[in-house]
Amino acid sequence: MHWSVTKDPCHSKYLYVCQDTQLAIYRINERAETPRRDEETEFSRDEDHDENEDHDENKGKWIEVKNSIEPTGATVGENDGRRHTKAIRRSVIALDVCNSEDWLITCSFDGKGILWTRPTTGSTPFSWRYKAEFDGQGAEMKAVAIYKPSQGLVQPQGGDDLPLVAACCRDKTLWVFTYDADQNEFTCQSLLSKHTQDIKYVTFHPYLPLLVSASYDDKVILYKYDPYEDTWQDFKQMRDHSSTVWMVTFSLDGTRMYTTGADGCLCVYHSAQLATQRKKITHYGLGLLNKRLITTIPDDWRLVDEFNVAELQPTLPLNMNVNLYTVALRARKVLLASSLGSIYVKEDDGSWSMVEAAHDRCEVNCAIWLDAHSFVSVGDDDVVRLWTSH
Repeated sequence: MHWSVTKDPCHSKYLYVCQDTQLAIYRINERAETPRRDEETEFSRDEDHDENEDHDENKGKWIEVKNSIEPTGATVGENDGRRHTKAIRRSVIALDVCNSEDWLITCSFDGKGILWTRPTTGSTPFSWRYKAEFDGQGAEMKAVAIYKPSQGLVQPQGGDDLPLVAACCRDKTLWVFTYDADQNEFTCQSLLSKHTQDIKYVTFHPYLPLLVSASYDDKVILYKYDPYEDTWQDFKQMRDHSSTVWMVTFSLDGTRMYTTGADGCLCVYHSAQLATQRKKITHYGLGLLNKRLITTIPDDWRLVDEFNVAELQPTLPLNMNVNLYTVALRARKVLLASSLGSIYVKEDDGSWSMVEAAHDRCEVNCAIWLDAHSFVSVGDDDVVRLWTSH
């Protein structure tokens, strides 16, 4: 199966797919076959719409583009003699992290995270080389996140800004590592054990020293950095899901947080406090590059919106668990991958549409945006698929 897919932010035609123990490199074929309208397989939310209604005829109609993505035959680090010994769960990329190098980190069921780097300039999707690794003491590693020195406010003891990596594991632990470029090694900064079950996902806030984890215990936990103790402290827990929380992510402006769960729900949280601080900075003409002026970690995250797949599929059994594995954002659009084999899309106008049997009834493990009109998905059928609204 393909667990997840990541887009190369520098080379828009290339993707990295977690394919067993390797991170395979795929290429988007510019000569792909664009389907005709009579080949559409999209199922719209409103099946009884008025044909004379004034609307965009393409809205909510997502079509698979056949023969659109092809494997290059290459894998990350294939010439380094280093690889994971068990399936790779996720990968994450950050640009120009330190020493003019881009970072790519893979995490695996073998309990290890591997750092691959390439030059920030003049590189290709095939330029990644083994750099270093860290481990979670043998526990399956489910997700990783990167915090760049230029990203926000974190300043570990000693006054030096160091890259941070967070990793969550099956044994209920959440690790935060610092990376020393001179020694080329990771050092554990914090080891957190606030969840009571397997931790599924972890991510950093876009610019604040704020860390969030999601778990099998149905909870989302927020942590903030304590510069005096040089560690991370939990300060808020949320339990609005009735089952496992699979993923958490933030909007680009950082004021909204999105979580998905095994209860078929998408939960949206908002921080009015952070939104107000951002408005003040913008009002005084300081621009968003001065996000360091936001010095208060917001603790007023409130549930402001929910979506349940039953809204689009009311015939589902009431006791049926629907796993929403991933959520991806693109401006006002939202993209959800599910265990039902369906992909759910929130359009710009707030309406929802659905692609059923997106991977031939197999589970869809991950879906990511390529641009405002196309996305890529992977699933248990070992196929990478491209979808477009054109």
